[in-house]
Amino acid sequence: MKVAIVIPSDINSAPYLQYYTDVLKRKEIPFHFISWNRKGSNGSLLCEDNIVYTLESAETMPLCRKYIDYLRFSAFVRKKLKRGNYDFVIVHTIQASLFLGKYLKKHFNNRYIIDIRDYSKLLTIYKSSFHQYLKSSALNCVSSPGFLSWLPRDMEFTVSHNLRSGNVYNDYKYASFEKNNIRILTIGQLRDYSTNSRMIDAFGNMNCILLHFAGNGNAKESLEELVLQRKYKNVVFTGRYRKEEENDIVEGADFINILLPTSIHDVNIMSNRFYLAVIHRKPMIVNEESIQARYVEKYRLGVVVKEQDNISEKLIQYIDSFDADIFNEGCDLIIKKISSEILLFEKKVESCFS
Repeated sequence: MKVAIVIPSDINSAPYLQYYTDVLKRKEIPFHFISWNRKGSNGSLLCEDNIVYTLESAETMPLCRKYIDYLRFSAFVRKKLKRGNYDFVIVHTIQASLFLGKYLKKHFNNRYIIDIRDYSKLLTIYKSSFHQYLKSSALNCVSSPGFLSWLPRDMEFTVSHNLRSGNVYNDYKYASFEKNNIRILTIGQLRDYSTNSRMIDAFGNMNCILLHFAGNGNAKESLEELVLQRKYKNVVFTGRYRKEEENDIVEGADFINILLPTSIHDVNIMSNRFYLAVIHRKPMIVNEESIQARYVEKYRLGVVVKEQDNISEKLIQYIDSFDADIFNEGCDLIIKKISSEILLFEKKVESCFS
């Protein structure tokens, strides 16, 4: 048995690949990555188990150029699959699945996994074809149950959470905070200006609140300019951080901000921040439209904000009525649920190789 893991990006930016490699290593099944270096230069991207296709292809490129780039990448993958004599393929993203689907259906029928971690507009054009590729796979996985709202209803999907099984349980202390010294953390990519600026304006210059933005992104400079213009003194940006620093950063916070845009992708994802908040037992702030709001309400994990809400008032009300026992019980319950679903995912992946 020999497995190819196809990812149309840098493997270093895709930690979810480990959810599969953990299983493959446990079963002592050899595997290779076939990845796409979109930045156009090698270096740390190369490793013994990584077959790299190098072609610069920025997210800002026109759709027609992206289409051509995917055609080239899929041709590279097909060639490597044929020459490598692989027995099984794990392909990530809807885009890669669509461009490789016809080949996989013909040469790897019932011997490939499709892993879906975001929405693609290509589904509006190739919905029927994608359905056929899903039917011919051995297993179809989604990183969020919210994706089921736009995926075929007659297909079975297994939830693959954005969390490794070994990281589910922890010894982090139970939630507690000082009411007059609240630290709200926004961690990860700062892509959206509107939601983050809403948070900044809601809490700007409130003496008892500190807003901490950790990470880079397209919206970072604009947000920093907003803070300067408004002369807010309680907002800090610490920029890019190393993965090994993440736990310490989260531990230093009292709340995790997960306000997201209302696009079809963003309202249906389970963000990395959600898992960080649950594992570290930090109440979270989410918008009502998101699927994460369902879990926050059901397990009482934080504050759900409506479009017309005054966020600062909503948060102060939550703080004043905060019950640590109820919150920690909710964390225990959601962690138990996530753990059981990760176990189910791993068992189903293992069954593909038995």
